Amino acid sequence: GLLCMTWDKLVRLTISARTKMGMEAHSLVPGCGATVDFARFEARYWPHLRARARQLPTLLVWAEFNTRLRSFSGTDLKLKEYLKEELAAVGVRLDREDRQVLHSLFDEYSRMKRVRRELDDVDVALLVKRHAPRASVQEVYIDEAQDFSPVELSVLFGLCADPDGATVAGDTCQTINPGSSFSFHDIVEAFCLHGGEGCEKTSTASSGEQ
Repeated sequence: GLLCMTWDKLVRLTISARTKMGMEAHSLVPGCGATVDFARFEARYWPHLRARARQLPTLLVWAEFNTRLRSFSGTDLKLKEYLKEELAAVGVRLDREDRQVLHSLFDEYSRMKRVRRELDDVDVALLVKRHAPRASVQEVYIDEAQDFSPVELSVLFGLCADPDGATVAGDTCQTINPGSSFSFHDIVEAFCLHGGEGCEKTSTASSGEQ
């Protein structure tokens, strides 16, 4: 059969399954369901980080936190690894000091989240990845991929029993997610990491990538 759902519904189903197993829902989301999106980051975290940010734009910092500094596997990049990156997630070039500052800001942001017992979307995706059943569907179709984080896409790839059964559609010109740095190159890399062998990319004149 065909099952259609949003990312938020998958998260809720995962929480519900854990609750039925006798595990509290808030053990998955310690912030009682509230996640740190861009608006919350800008209002509650950025005022404490801005002074050390070397006038880096808020959106650039947010994009680095959710993409470059956390890969498709969800692991945090060490400073030595991050310093090898010359381009920011949004495509601008960063000097070495910018990258050192961004890595330090990310460490502080992570510490603040732990103290406040809050999670952002990437943290939630990592928990879903840990607890959602793997290889539970034969094929997966992902639409509006430009609004997913790398880790969220990795979770969805992991649900597919056939590594070549994933179809991804997106348009870089239509993102509604602040700080999104959607790239089909990154998706192909993640696809290969999950064992996929064949990849076909198509584009249209009216969109950036599909």
